[in-house]
Amino acid sequence: MKILIITIGSKVKDGEGNIYTLTEELGHGGFGCVYKAVRDTDKSVYAVKALLYSFGDEATAASFKNEVKLSSEISGEHVIHYFYAHDGDEYPELPPYIIMEYADGGTLADQIEMRKKTNNPYSKEELRNLFFQLVDGMKSINKKLVHRDIKPENILICNGIYKITDFGLAKVASESTRTMSFKGYGTLQYIAPEAWKSEKNTIQMDIYSMGIVFYELALLDYPYDIASNDVEAYRNAHMFSRIKRTNELKNILGADVASIILAMLEKPIQKRIKSWEEIEGQLGNPPLEVVGDLGNIVSLAIGKKLETDARKQQQIEEENHKRREKEDYCNLVRNQFESVIVDFFERFADEYNIHLAGNDKCRLVSKMRDYEFMELFSYQLTIPAVTNIEMKCKVIMPNSSTRVVDVDRAFGFSDMLGKRKVVYTPQYKNKNIMGWVEIENTKGLGFNLMLVQTEDMYGDWYVLRNKNNLIYMTQYKPKQEPFAFKINELDEALKGISASSLYSSDVELFDEQKLVALVTQLIS
Repeated sequence: MKILIITIGSKVKDGEGNIYTLTEELGHGGFGCVYKAVRDTDKSVYAVKALLYSFGDEATAASFKNEVKLSSEISGEHVIHYFYAHDGDEYPELPPYIIMEYADGGTLADQIEMRKKTNNPYSKEELRNLFFQLVDGMKSINKKLVHRDIKPENILICNGIYKITDFGLAKVASESTRTMSFKGYGTLQYIAPEAWKSEKNTIQMDIYSMGIVFYELALLDYPYDIASNDVEAYRNAHMFSRIKRTNELKNILGADVASIILAMLEKPIQKRIKSWEEIEGQLGNPPLEVVGDLGNIVSLAIGKKLETDARKQQQIEEENHKRREKEDYCNLVRNQFESVIVDFFERFADEYNIHLAGNDKCRLVSKMRDYEFMELFSYQLTIPAVTNIEMKCKVIMPNSSTRVVDVDRAFGFSDMLGKRKVVYTPQYKNKNIMGWVEIENTKGLGFNLMLVQTEDMYGDWYVLRNKNNLIYMTQYKPKQEPFAFKINELDEALKGISASSLYSSDVELFDEQKLVALVTQLIS
């Protein structure tokens, strides 16, 4: 009978039939457990990584077999050595497992945590030694593949030597990440910015992840302030946030080494350090403190550059944050427009086509979207032999409107002193307008809607029935009713709501029956 689980006391074999007894659990995860194991013949100690079960799903099997295949191709002083891998075939009574080098010193994550608790930071000399070891390990790994899951938990300590392990998620360089499930790619705290966009695997992804490890070693801290421990928070940090405590990093390591770590953590891949050889070369330069007055000047210049880079990074962060806020705001308005207004016309088209025989179908198509600025969306409904109805939605960004007013007389200024521009957000009943919609048919008949901000952030829709103001009809040519104000005429519409104007509008809270009545007028 096949054994699905091995545990403490179980025995496994290598390719030559040697027997290993599992004596202690070293760690566990979703894949299974890692055990300390003793070879019966000579009592030498190894580690055994075993799955909890025989391959329960294809993804687990693929990850395990990938680790086995790739680990056998990599060797180096600072990479964990794999001695034997069992895929479940050679010993059918045993589940899949790997016999590998035993790390008597635990993980780098354990060591960092202990240093935090005891307030015992690494010395500058210890850090340079650690960096060299990890760079050497990565050189060995990246000759063959991109690791994709660099983190302190995957760096083991063997007799004082630091060794990198765990190739289950590794991929050949230049291969696409394809999907971003976060079970199939890395650990949230260490994922490079480009990986969040599912770009191709490159060595620079590992360089970024190791840059975070280097930072943690130097400051016993994480380089980003994370507001919440979720996927979106880490995505925003890696893609948009600046590195904190850069001055302390410079003070601890010196400006030269600090600049290496910051270059490893550059968000644009074109600005990030290109290779481990480059990092190794920079680390190998003599510390600036020991090369005299010239070194002091160079150190000062590098320090100034780091300060300038930090300011630039802060500016980039602020710009990215604003861009992300704008994208989120536009997506909110678009979603409300499409889920309420466009959805009505989609249902109309579906019902029309169900009940009309023949091929002359009603069609609703997305006519235009301004993807760069995401501020304008447009759909067109075509009712054959009847009319076309176009729906345009403009996002009204907060504080994006301007108007020219007289200089404030309250301070004794006269009109002769000129005008000034005022930045404002269009409002209805003292609430910001988020979206403005123009709906018009082929004959120029139409109406408007506006999305007005509410406490629940999604807003309420209002319908505007527009008409000519009878008071002024003798002074201008009236519009054919019902009519729509154009997509750029929100201010004109608001005048008709709040004050005397050539036109006036009846404003009502939206419901579908009102929309049905207005669309009926456009079709009649």
